[in-house]
Amino acid sequence: MKKLIFAAAVGLMTLASCNREKDFTINGKIDIPIEINLGDTIIEREPFDGTYVYMLNLDGEMLDSALVLDDSFTFIGRVAEKNAYFAYIACEYSYGIVAIEPGDIGMTIGQEVLAYGTPTNDAINDIDSQISELAMDFEEKLSKVVEQYCNAPTDSLVTPYITAFNEKFIYLMDSVYNANPKSLAAIYAVNVRTSSAQSLDELEQMLEGYNEYVSESDIMNSRRAYLRDMENRQMYMDLLKETEALDEKDVED
Repeated sequence: MKKLIFAAAVGLMTLASCNREKDFTINGKIDIPIEINLGDTIIEREPFDGTYVYMLNLDGEMLDSALVLDDSFTFIGRVAEKNAYFAYIACEYSYGIVAIEPGDIGMTIGQEVLAYGTPTNDAINDIDSQISELAMDFEEKLSKVVEQYCNAPTDSLVTPYITAFNEKFIYLMDSVYNANPKSLAAIYAVNVRTSSAQSLDELEQMLEGYNEYVSESDIMNSRRAYLRDMENRQMYMDLLKETEALDEKDVED
């Protein structure tokens, strides 16, 4: 009986620890060059000192802001481990996603936002690194085929490399999900895995087999809202074209 009471007490202590809010700190540095290349145009950016870096939720609403001094900024807050979440960090010239979770988060804002120092953010960097390695290997192999066949390889020569890349990519993303299906890292991996979805139906089909923690996460619901908006815009444009065509036909008649 004492063992059972002790085990229950440990379980309650663990649950309380997960529910208790803890400090998080984001110490960031801006590393965006003075001259920024925008296609054929080079612009000179304004100094960052005295401006703000913003923390936004996935719907784009501001959660917090941090003043930039000496190209550095700091966010401080509290969050429970079980309530860790994704947010956007944005400034005038760059933005990116970061996991807001307990701990000391380091951040560099360059052409992209790089966060590190806490479990989820380090996991995201590892995922991105492995994807980059897969992409580089794919591009190297494909370029050799293109060169070998004088820039005109047939589909039958190219398809096996594309298939191999897709299989490795899906395996990598699902490995992250299967390792811990109820984690922000799993949400991030599945979000990358389904990023090619061009419609709500396609997204829902790709999400089949994943748990509700992932499929009903803020990121996925934000994706749904975006795709729904795109579809509504397309329907409006199609209706507008049909109306214009009918008006032109009436004029001709």
